[in-house]
Amino acid sequence: MTKTCSQLRRAKNEVFFKSHNMRIRDRAKSILPDANKETFELGFVCECSDLECFEEINLTLAEFANFRTNEKRFIVVNDHEHNDIETVVREKNGYTVVEKDILPASTDLYLQH
Repeated sequence: MTKTCSQLRRAKNEVFFKSHNMRIRDRAKSILPDANKETFELGFVCECSDLECFEEINLTLAEFANFRTNEKRFIVVNDHEHNDIETVVREKNGYTVVEKDILPASTDLYLQH
């Protein structure tokens, strides 16, 4: 299936938010001594395609790491998924894990961590 420019732009927006969350994770690990505790939660930004969405998803670093084993997976607030560019992988209280149908080629630099 061919993706439209709008769909690719929305996918790029999601990659931007994912990159932001990875910086939050890295910073927390370096400055917060309790960050690696099982019960310590951090506020991550919803990785949906809406540039005006800054809803928070609270996850432990271990939960966050579970989604990063696949670069096509993103975490979004429930009901922020878009079936035309992604597939729901899992739903939990407060968030949904989605997998992109495609990743724009220009997003490689964002995802190198």
